[in-house]
Amino acid sequence: MDNSSDLKLPQVASDTFSKQKILDNLDEIYYKKLPQANTLKEFYHFVQEIMSNVSLLYKDIECKSGCSRCCKFYGSPHVFDSEWENIKDYVEQNMNEKQKKRVQQKLKESVDSLKQAIEDNVSENTDDNSFGVSSFLLSECPFLYKNMCSIYEARPLMCRVFGNSLVTEPKRQEYKNVLACMEEVQRWKNEYKDKPDEKINLPYKDYLIPFLVKIGKTENYSTIQYLLSEYFNEY
Repeated sequence: MDNSSDLKLPQVASDTFSKQKILDNLDEIYYKKLPQANTLKEFYHFVQEIMSNVSLLYKDIECKSGCSRCCKFYGSPHVFDSEWENIKDYVEQNMNEKQKKRVQQKLKESVDSLKQAIEDNVSENTDDNSFGVSSFLLSECPFLYKNMCSIYEARPLMCRVFGNSLVTEPKRQEYKNVLACMEEVQRWKNEYKDKPDEKINLPYKDYLIPFLVKIGKTENYSTIQYLLSEYFNEY
């Protein structure tokens, strides 16, 4: 099982790093280290290196342990095939039956809510199921427990970069392209609305994905809610 915790990051004092030094570190990771990643463990390790450097650049980022806003309201992230296999391995090796049942019950509640929303739309003679589907995809992640991720070491790329990245290289003011919850996007807006030309040195999510695809040898992905539904039907 790939597990990024096996690779330890060097402990560094933040005051020893100038902004330019941090940007140089990021460039080295983007252009030298990431292309050499051959396993999911290595890829996640380099992603964590990126996040560690970003946290030195932007100390006001609110995406820290215990927040869990994204897990509660954006709880069905996209997961690539290689990541899902890693998550399944983690669940099998680290969760007991009680913990699995807890995840299954949370998933069932989300599915039941989706079914109810669709039934309500049918009874009202409407073909618009978008609200019910959106509610399902934006429901709380089944792996969230006491405001903590129960698969943290195996969490997918989307969870690793959410709140600390840009969706893609933007053609507009960069704060509008931050991949984060509404509260965090608003914080970026407040900070940068009067500095429209200042670059935000967050990684582009879409730049990272091809490295993940190369490792997994497939572009296939789905939502974690859907994959869990299949898993528990077979389980």
